[in-house]
Amino acid sequence: MAQQPQRDGGRFVPGGPPGPGRGHLGPRALRRVRAETPVDITTLSRRELLDQVWDYRAGDHVTFVGRTQSGKSTLAFQLLARIPEAVVPIVLVMKPRDPTVTRWTKQLKFKRTAVWPPVRASRRVPRQYRPPGWVVWPSLGNIETDDDATRALFHRVMADSYAQAARRSPEDRAIFADEVVGISMQLGLKRDLDRLWMQGAGMGLGLWAGAQRPFELPQHGLSQAMHLFLARDDDKRNRERFGEIGGPDPDMIMSITSSLGQHQFLYINRTGTDRNGMPFMVIVAAR
Repeated sequence: MAQQPQRDGGRFVPGGPPGPGRGHLGPRALRRVRAETPVDITTLSRRELLDQVWDYRAGDHVTFVGRTQSGKSTLAFQLLARIPEAVVPIVLVMKPRDPTVTRWTKQLKFKRTAVWPPVRASRRVPRQYRPPGWVVWPSLGNIETDDDATRALFHRVMADSYAQAARRSPEDRAIFADEVVGISMQLGLKRDLDRLWMQGAGMGLGLWAGAQRPFELPQHGLSQAMHLFLARDDDKRNRERFGEIGGPDPDMIMSITSSLGQHQFLYINRTGTDRNGMPFMVIVAAR
């Protein structure tokens, strides 16, 4: 049975004894989950997740899975706002327009750039004059040239990030690829992504991957991620891929994700475990 986190000085701790928690799945959804696997899992608000649970370390890979309008981009930016200041966020955008990215770029005071590396990214520039993060966003709108221009730009970002991570005094970075399937398949950058997934963690280089359908997600997006956020998915073929996560019972994950509400996520933290040695899991509420 999945253990709930307990509070320790106001902070949730994986592996605590079962208790009432703050909230759970609704009665119908919980009965549906228990029909296949006996599970009682705590639901946390966004503030509780950010203030009491979210603990990001440089090099951790993060994966978000949810269809359009599931809220995965908003959740990702909320989490990016709470990573250590020493880790530099870099967001890769391959849409001509994206209101969510535009809003969060302004709110977090990130700097948009269509070239890499930008001058102000140099470590010779004092930290106080550098933005807290970068949004790498080429000027798009030409169906004939967009892919080539975006491919070249994103390759420079990943190649430069990998090269600097290998230095003796690297700069920790977190690259957020919201459309990781498009970057891998449409742009042909699977080799770059695989290199970051396989070797970036030990060098302080984390890859944050977003995908609409787990069926299309590169395998490393599930197997290498230390933090996973899974939205509701009614397609059994998609949910079956959750068996590649490793650790949690895939039937339990399939049951929970099929019962989630709008803008809710199942959060799996593979850096922490419960008393049964299973990855720590909670449901993240819409607010």
